[in-house]
Amino acid sequence: MKSEFLIITLIAIASVGVFSVDAYHDDQTTRGSSDPRITTNGNDAYVVWVESNDPEFGDVYFAKIADGKTVEESINITKGTSLYPKPQIHISENNVYLLWEDRTINGNDQMFFAKSNDYGKSFSKPKTLPANNQSIYRPLSINQVNDIVYVFGSNWNQSTQQSSTVYMTSNDFGDTWTPDLVVPQW
Repeated sequence: MKSEFLIITLIAIASVGVFSVDAYHDDQTTRGSSDPRITTNGNDAYVVWVESNDPEFGDVYFAKIADGKTVEESINITKGTSLYPKPQIHISENNVYLLWEDRTINGNDQMFFAKSNDYGKSFSKPKTLPANNQSIYRPLSINQVNDIVYVFGSNWNQSTQQSSTVYMTSNDFGDTWTPDLVVPQW
């Protein structure tokens, strides 16, 4: 019952705009929050969102709300590197997985991944999925079933000019990943 109340409260807060308003710091700077994603584990809620003080850049932030009462200090996952992330979140036991879209140095849009194995107290350095690819990827979802982590995304292959749905798996909680596999089309 506590978890249901917590979820309803968080959805209500997000829907009235607390997580998606612009707050003016001074005449030159605006700060905005958007795209919150919420998941729960026991009595705790885990939130990932985009925070920005620049119209072209945003950062992926994470926070944990313990027992519906205490909001722990938020963590900046991307530290000033994101263009337009749309974050995803999944938690399984002590593992928190984050997935978002960002632009790489070569100008391609890629999926980025970071993980925590301590209930969100600290996160790994973000990495691209799949590594060193020249195609464009957009994240769709991330889930863990048993000990396998699944990432689904859409892919635009620039050389073939074709779009497809792809997935990757990790059997070591996100440390290493399979190459991307195309979901067969009917």
